[in-house]
Amino acid sequence: MSDTAALAAEQAALVRALWLPSLDDAAPAIAGLVHSVLAGGPHHLHTGLSVYRANGLGLAARVLPAAYPVLARLIGADSMAALAKDLWRQHPPTDGDIGRWGGALPAFVRSSAALADVPYLADVAEAEWALHRAATAADAVRDDASFGLLASEPPDTLTLRLGAGVALLRSPWPVASLIAAHQANDDAALARIAEAPQPEHTLVWRHGFQPRCRAASDAEAALVEALLHGDNLDAALALAQGLAFKAWLLEAVRSGLVVAADRRRAAD
Repeated sequence: MSDTAALAAEQAALVRALWLPSLDDAAPAIAGLVHSVLAGGPHHLHTGLSVYRANGLGLAARVLPAAYPVLARLIGADSMAALAKDLWRQHPPTDGDIGRWGGALPAFVRSSAALADVPYLADVAEAEWALHRAATAADAVRDDASFGLLASEPPDTLTLRLGAGVALLRSPWPVASLIAAHQANDDAALARIAEAPQPEHTLVWRHGFQPRCRAASDAEAALVEALLHGDNLDAALALAQGLAFKAWLLEAVRSGLVVAADRRRAAD
């Protein structure tokens, strides 16, 4: 085995060992490979693995609240730290960019018996992950000239190009309002939401460098969802009954939600 291959094997063994249930299980898993570490004896090996594990868990405890700040406030710092620890062990990173770790949290929260008494937490987490992803989504450049197509061509041959990081989430809970109230530290708004929670569609996108999140009406949600699915504009508008399209489009373009009008390919 070449030196490069041996190093790769040692690194892979170490990564696997970090997520084994106990240090006693982890030590034999790398015993045949990490000779320099073993030279210090089992205690030295356990100490080294403990440091790696502690660093990983500390990193998880910092990264997860940064991606889910509202969820962290809702459940408290101690519970968030415990959640980060469990997620790190059950869903370890698969990407070299630690900022991309944490996407499994909404489903993890949804399946957690300990958090079942707060049923909207998973939906809040889902919206926050969409915001986190929107922050690093590919840029979408506005093409003002393209909107001339709306006046010259039939809507069934066109579609609208959405902005960076657009996502739509449907929930039986007022997720967008909860996030907005927590971001603004608006206790009065939180009290009103708690008194009469309502279902809400949450729209996420990025305008410039700023991820945005707000509630969407039924008609707007239907339109955006159709556009996300690739429907033509005529079909999308048929689903958006009651939407004042011209006024909506002006605001959508101004806010970066829509960036262009496109001809649909013949195969679409």
